[in-house]
Order: sequence, then structure tokens, then C-alpha cells
Amino acid sequence: MDNLAGFMLKGEIYSFGVVLLEILTGMKVFDQNRPKGKENLVEWATPLLAHEANLGMILDPQLQENNHPPKGASMLAQLVSSCLQQERAKY
Repeated sequence: MDNLAGFMLKGEIYSFGVVLLEILTGMKVFDQNRPKGKENLVEWATPLLAHEANLGMILDPQLQENNHPPKGASMLAQLVSSCLQQERAKY
């Protein structure tokens, strides 16, 4: 795979992770109306994905109300985290 194709694939994976994060949290990727430090969803939420105990802080309240299995949310958080790590990977 040439460098351009690798770069494009990693960009697609990262973008997919951003969309999944929006689904997991029920939040837009950027919102100036959120409190300072939480405007950028990816920067704020990504560190919280690493520990299952933190999911309650970022999980969409509608998902919590509907008693969705916590294991499913944890698995989705792991997938999101893996996708967002692509940005940090060396090209």
C-alpha cells in the first residue's frame, strides 16, 4: 500500500471513530455551548474511553435510560478508542 492510500485509510478509520463517538455520547463533535474544555468532543472524551468506570460521564443519557447492556457500551468505547488512535499512528 502506498503512502497516500495508507494515509487515506487511516483518515477514514479516524472519521468512523468520530462518528461512533457522537453516537455513544449523543453529542456533536464540536459545540461552543459546552463548558470550557469540553467543546471539542474528541479531545475531551477520548481519555475517558480507556476506563469502563468513566463511561457514565460520557454515555448518551438516552442509552442509560433504556438500560442498554453496559458491556455493549464498553465494547463500543473500545472500538471508538481504537479508531481514534489512528490519528496518533505514524504514517
